Parts: sequence; C-alpha cells; structure tokens
Amino acid sequence: MEAKFKEFQFVEVDRTATGYGDLVGWIKSVELSVILGQPYYHIRVYSGHADTVYVAEKFVRETERSVKIEKLMNGQSV
Repeated sequence: MEAKFKEFQFVEVDRTATGYGDLVGWIKSVELSVILGQPYYHIRVYSGHADTVYVAEKFVRETERSVKIEKLMNGQSV
C-alpha cells in the first residue's frame, strides 16, 4: 500500500488519535507497517501538550488550514 502523504507535508491530526484536539504539523517520516499493511506517520506537531505524534493514516488529513501553512512556509501568498 502506498502512503497518501509525503515527508515534510503539512497535515492535520485528528483529535481521536491525540486526545488534545486537532493538531497541525508536518510529517517527519513515513513507515509502512508490515503486519497491518498500512502507513504510519511520525508528525511534528505545534502543541503545548506533545511535540511529536505517531499515528495511522486514517487519523491524518490535509485541510485548508494545513494548505495555508504550507503556502506561508514556501513564501507564497495565501
């Protein structure tokens, strides 16, 4: 199975996976679980509760907020 998201891409992590609410961050690395056959992501999040989360792909999504952050980081106008 191919990973839907790539390294260094800005994404949002669902509150179900973190317990701290929806978190925005960027993907540090992608791993494919051999046993489950699905991608897992190490994500550096911007939060006062956690700095990195490790979550399954079903808890990761690209949102309008993450797209805006990515544009700002790349020096594009929003």
